[in-house]
Amino acid sequence: MSNFLKVSPIVSFLKRAWNPMAFAQAISLGGLGMCLTLSIVPFKNLGLRDYAFPLAVAVYVYWRNGVLNQQELGAEDGSQENDVEDRKCPRLGGRSVEYVNGPSPPPFSSGTQVNPVWNVLFVFSTTCKHSRSNFSGFVSAAQNFVGGGCSFVALTRDGKENAEKFVDSVTSGGRAKVRGIEKISVAVDIGGDVIGKLQRQFKIDTVPHCYVVKNGVVEWDGHPSSLESTLALMVGFWED
Repeated sequence: MSNFLKVSPIVSFLKRAWNPMAFAQAISLGGLGMCLTLSIVPFKNLGLRDYAFPLAVAVYVYWRNGVLNQQELGAEDGSQENDVEDRKCPRLGGRSVEYVNGPSPPPFSSGTQVNPVWNVLFVFSTTCKHSRSNFSGFVSAAQNFVGGGCSFVALTRDGKENAEKFVDSVTSGGRAKVRGIEKISVAVDIGGDVIGKLQRQFKIDTVPHCYVVKNGVVEWDGHPSSLESTLALMVGFWED
């Protein structure tokens, strides 16, 4: 049986906030601040206020170059929530969507506030280089968060034949092979209505792009690079 471990928001924040480059910069400039302090105040006369200066420099440098920079990058890649009134997700079944790999997800109506249905959409193009490079990350996220009412769907409007070729290319082996693809479903937006509506709603016309849907309502949309850390905060568990 799968074990679902709660992810502390504090732990998730610390994981996202960790930035080795910013840490190195903070240590370097903090050390420089300490050297400047020692050049003015003899070591034996140092007090708490004297230590506070280089420490404050280090903390500020790390915060500015690490945490705030990641937040700004998130805004640039679309990982911040858009101000959209209608956040309802189009239906992911029926005649408009055909699944070529994996099962169709449970209907939105089967979810409740206590036991919500989470659908994670990866809108992509089978011919897009960036879509291909981010596809493995999407599958990796599925391996960590699938289950417990959470399903993952990669959705394209490139046609069934191209979608099937894409699935074959990432499952047949070689350098392009993606492990764990059985954890997700690959589907074709036959008329382009689902993707088209989402792109109009959220003013996004580029791929790849992800949507996290809870009980039929889009709770978050953004670049796939921000997906896993977002799920850690929103869904709050992973599967061992």
